[in-house]
Amino acid sequence: SDLATVAAVYSTFDIFGDTASFSVDANGAIMSQSNSGCVANGQITVVDAAFNAYDVTLDVSSCGALDGMYDGLGVTQDEAATDDAFVFAVFVTDAFIAGEAVK
Repeated sequence: SDLATVAAVYSTFDIFGDTASFSVDANGAIMSQSNSGCVANGQITVVDAAFNAYDVTLDVSSCGALDGMYDGLGVTQDEAATDDAFVFAVFVTDAFIAGEAVK
């Protein structure tokens, strides 16, 4: 794993069916906003460069019951090209967000 692998503007992403922007910069910072105004900012870090695993943290706001600080894991996978999708799941005590963002 490498932050350069996940750094991108992802064209396909949604939060529970609500279309959203999703991007990761070269330092692993995540920025996302849904069409309805749900905002997620966070960080991706490499767990171990020898494995396809990333730690994902998100601060979610303007999403009602989904608001909160989430933590979880992500991996890259191949859709139409090598490592062109980022799949992740993040959790809080009583909720989770799971998704696939495609470049």
